Amino acid sequence: MRNGPCQGTLNTVVLFGGIVVFTRFVSALAGILAIAAPAVAQEFGDDYAVVGQFDLAIGEDTATLYSLDILPENRPGIERHEVMGQVFFNIGGYAESDGKPAKPQIEVQIGPGTFPPKTISSVTLLMDGAMFLSDADVGGSATISNVVWGDDGSLSFDFASLVRSARYGADGAFEPVAPDLPLLEVEGHFAGMVAPK
Repeated sequence: MRNGPCQGTLNTVVLFGGIVVFTRFVSALAGILAIAAPAVAQEFGDDYAVVGQFDLAIGEDTATLYSLDILPENRPGIERHEVMGQVFFNIGGYAESDGKPAKPQIEVQIGPGTFPPKTISSVTLLMDGAMFLSDADVGGSATISNVVWGDDGSLSFDFASLVRSARYGADGAFEPVAPDLPLLEVEGHFAGMVAPK
């Protein structure tokens, strides 16, 4: 894992009754990610179909999250959107608990661009009651590399991001929960199958 500004000294946000409490990242994150240890895809119930997998490094810890088609809702785990000829994909990933999707949860948006997009727009991580964003508005960033689109609908890529705990401000825009909190490094590899258009 590449060195980042928060490696080894990270903090996380735990919310108790609206009070923001900062705890040592290393001790807190280990428990948060316990349910995201590599799981067998078949552990998900019959209502879900695994269509992709994220192998992640979140700070000093690792997690495996899964992109899921939610069959009863006909909702794909990899959603394609097109606006004025520009295509982007929202790629979700979940931990597994008792056969159902659980936190932590990630969403990586690639694009926009002409098909096939090879850029990244954002990384969003939900865990421990907090939302972490790569948006520049909160001081985050994201890069993508090794993007491979296969003729069979397969997609794989690597990404690296710096995310910060964020919330909606009074004007509806995102703002940092605590601007002085160090950025959290989230990076990983995704491999999956995109449904035909």
